[in-house]
Amino acid sequence: MIKTRGEFGRVVRLLVGFLPQMVERGAVEDVEQVYGFAELFCSGNWSLPDKRAAERLLSIWDPFFKAEKAVEHLEAIFTDLNNAVALRKGLARMSLIEKRAARSARG
Repeated sequence: MIKTRGEFGRVVRLLVGFLPQMVERGAVEDVEQVYGFAELFCSGNWSLPDKRAAERLLSIWDPFFKAEKAVEHLEAIFTDLNNAVALRKGLARMSLIEKRAARSARG
């Protein structure tokens, strides 16, 4: 949870940095959301959906953050694929061992 709290705080700080641009562009709803996220963070009364909503808003205003999240997503997919390959290899080895054990038991 500490890592998540730190991540939420980082997102809120980055969003606060975009407040002047939001005001300049008349994005009143976005400004209100940022203030809401800041209040939630300061009170400690926020949830994972709040963090995700803040990240979605930041992705609109910060193309670098959006790219960072895309890279994290791709890395997670790559990790899942590597894990799936390792699992298949392990299952294939286990199948061979079971076949050898069955042959040994018969003969």
